[in-house]
Amino acid sequence: MIVSASRRTDIPAFFADWFLQQLAAGTVTVRNPMNPAQQRQVDLTRAAVDAFVFWSKNPRPFFAALDRLDAAGYPYYFQFTLNAYPALLEPRVPALADRLDTFRQLAARIGADRMVWRYDPIVLGGELTWDWHVRQFAALCGQLADLTGACVFSFYTPYRKTVRQMARIGALQPDDDGKRDLIARLAPVARQAGIGLEACCSFVDWQDLPVRPAACIDPERLLRIAERPLSLKPDRSQRPGCRCVQAVDIGQYRTCRHGCRYCYAGCAGEIEDEEVNPDGA
Repeated sequence: MIVSASRRTDIPAFFADWFLQQLAAGTVTVRNPMNPAQQRQVDLTRAAVDAFVFWSKNPRPFFAALDRLDAAGYPYYFQFTLNAYPALLEPRVPALADRLDTFRQLAARIGADRMVWRYDPIVLGGELTWDWHVRQFAALCGQLADLTGACVFSFYTPYRKTVRQMARIGALQPDDDGKRDLIARLAPVARQAGIGLEACCSFVDWQDLPVRPAACIDPERLLRIAERPLSLKPDRSQRPGCRCVQAVDIGQYRTCRHGCRYCYAGCAGEIEDEEVNPDGA
């Protein structure tokens, strides 16, 4: 079993203690996001978990948890989202310099093959022009060269809970030609840094560009880090175009505190001290 922690919230940033408690207990309660009364127990013992995939904008608070994972021999890798957006879009993420330092420290610890950089989502509009993205992406590539070999990107998708506030800040919906124009400018920058571009759930034709389809829960990477055969099947429950293999997500929507305006997962609210758990308990 692959455990995703988590597409629905940032467990490494906010819930390291909770995660360690569940790991020590050997089980975690997972609630159906469509029907919270429906729940299941997920086995977190080493015998049951083939690997963890962690998703985060700030995994620094999770470093102590890695000691426990390493001691028990759990394979894992990180999807590390790192953009250079203004606070208007990402109001509560740490300063960019701090996140870059965290990326460097984590890569030094676990290796570049277990670090996937997410330049995601790409938001266009207002000051966030094509040229702005080229400049910011080039600066980030300069910092992340040799720390990762993969960069997953996607373009902002309007969700019901985000469309109004994103419209207020002038977010655009570029057509396929506009998306291709931007990626055609980013691709040589990434290639020069030794970073491969991967498109997440995209139906744009990238065939003449050095872009491959992404699999965020990646069977090839999982097999490499597990160093043994795994039974991995496509995840049909994800949105169209997703190439991920099956995983159990142990997070809960509306528990993240980053407050990113574009995020489909929702935020815990404006009260910073509100007590929430990533399993919704």
